[in-house]
Amino acid sequence: MRDSVIYSAGGVERASKQIGQGSERFAVHVKGLEPAMHDPRACASMGLVYATNPNGATHWPACNVVELKKVTINELGITSEQVSDRFSEKGKPLLVKTMQDYVTMFNSIKLCRFLVRVDPGNILKWLHMVTGIGHSVESFLLAGERITNLKKLINIRPGLTREDDNLPERITGEKRKTGGAPEYVPNLEQMLPEYYRIRNWDDNGIPLKSAIVRIGLQEEAKNLSAQR
Repeated sequence: MRDSVIYSAGGVERASKQIGQGSERFAVHVKGLEPAMHDPRACASMGLVYATNPNGATHWPACNVVELKKVTINELGITSEQVSDRFSEKGKPLLVKTMQDYVTMFNSIKLCRFLVRVDPGNILKWLHMVTGIGHSVESFLLAGERITNLKKLINIRPGLTREDDNLPERITGEKRKTGGAPEYVPNLEQMLPEYYRIRNWDDNGIPLKSAIVRIGLQEEAKNLSAQR
């Protein structure tokens, strides 16, 4: 009983390491966090979301809402082409980047993520009415991009690398075989390099100094240079 408490407290990653005997293969997690019911084999964006989220396999950027419901958000540059085929990797790195930056601002202002289907102009209008803070869509996304990069830089400090921006073998190597997505598995090797490029991160997933200076993180750029 005591050992079982240790396992559950540490999650499946820690449990599998203690159990051994090949159990690591069955420990479905990213960066130590297990996914909820949202299977990344249901739409391409979800696999990239799980791999690149700073806290692991969580669906918080709500890309699944956008992609599965075929929601277009013109003000964010999310087009019908990006969401028309949930099993296509085309355009998904940009979709994920945009939604991560956008929805991280929802978290910051304590707004329900289901409201991603509301026109961004109304979101910004509500924010201004409540706080007096004025934002354009561009400045709102820029603030979200700063937060995303700060999270990434925090993860780099204790040693997280590109190897941690990954998916479990059971997600990338095993098809569901039944249901609405029987044959698809995420092609992370195709999407991840493009995602890094769009974010202005290097091949190892580390933000370029010029990129974080551009978004207003001058002090963090100095710290990054010192770490290197």
